[in-house]
Amino acid sequence: LTHYPPITLTGWMFGIGFIGCFGSLLLDSVLLGGTLTGCTLGQALSQLHLALTTSPTFRFGVFYSAYLVGGACFAIASYASSHLESSVITLFAACQPPMTAVLEWIWEGKGFGWKKVLGMCCVCCGMCGFTYIKRIESHHK
Repeated sequence: LTHYPPITLTGWMFGIGFIGCFGSLLLDSVLLGGTLTGCTLGQALSQLHLALTTSPTFRFGVFYSAYLVGGACFAIASYASSHLESSVITLFAACQPPMTAVLEWIWEGKGFGWKKVLGMCCVCCGMCGFTYIKRIESHHK
């Protein structure tokens, strides 16, 4: 993978993630009737259309998420992939949900439930364990 430019690797990473998420939604909708996600693909698209046409806040959220957050993540991951191992970049992608919860707390005043706190603890423990293992590996080289 080192002979591909970072932008190509990052594009593939985001594309595969999109295909995986969309494919999971499609399979859940077709095979399970929406039991995993709570709705079928048709219902999800109908709700999305309704929210886009009636809610300026939702449109702003989609714009913010897609262009600012998505663009920033894409640019940072592309830059980082030319300087770091892909496993390190993937590790720090796991920080996004805890960071989102903290920003929700700061900007919207939403509290932390026990599930969010437990999830944050799991992510932090996983990151600490991974960096510890990487540090040991680098000392053995």
